Amino acid sequence: MSAAEGLPGGTGTALLEAAQSAFLDGMHLTSAIATVIVVAAAVQAGLLLRRDRTPASGAGSGSGSGAAASAPSADA
Repeated sequence: MSAAEGLPGGTGTALLEAAQSAFLDGMHLTSAIATVIVVAAAVQAGLLLRRDRTPASGAGSGSGSGAAASAPSADA
């Protein structure tokens, strides 16, 4: 802003407007990219969490999550 104040006439105003426009354009682009990344991460997390739950509920063994069957026995 101080560089624009030192320029004569409309040149300083034009420089200031161009700088503000470039800043806002960059912020809009960065915000859009961040939104896409956050939505993709949320979808991926939802899919991964759903996939982890599905085998446990569909096993049908009747013993819950099956953790007891895979645990080492104290006899050995």
